[in-house]
Amino acid sequence: MRAFFTENDLISAEVHSVKSSNGTVNLHTRNLNYGQLKYGLLVKVDHKLIKSQKSHFVTLKSGVSLIMAKNGFLWIYFKEGGSDNSSKMALTAEERLKMARVRNIIVLLN
Repeated sequence: MRAFFTENDLISAEVHSVKSSNGTVNLHTRNLNYGQLKYGLLVKVDHKLIKSQKSHFVTLKSGVSLIMAKNGFLWIYFKEGGSDNSSKMALTAEERLKMARVRNIIVLLN
């Protein structure tokens, strides 16, 4: 794992199991939806607002995507053309503005 991630990296993963004896957590990153989170915004809302659903990955018509964790954390990022932005080095001003608008709406409704 240390070849891919370092401490303080934000990642999206599926919790496979938690061992109560030693606190070990097994995580799965089975497809391209999971992995290191880059070039986005992290927002915390009340966990009661996150409804349990089949998929916690949402893409809005504006191209802004959300990953909604059951613990109340939301990752907001820009997704264009069906691929994520992990290979991009920088976001355009328009993309940042769209993400900021979504973030402001979420904070307002929280």
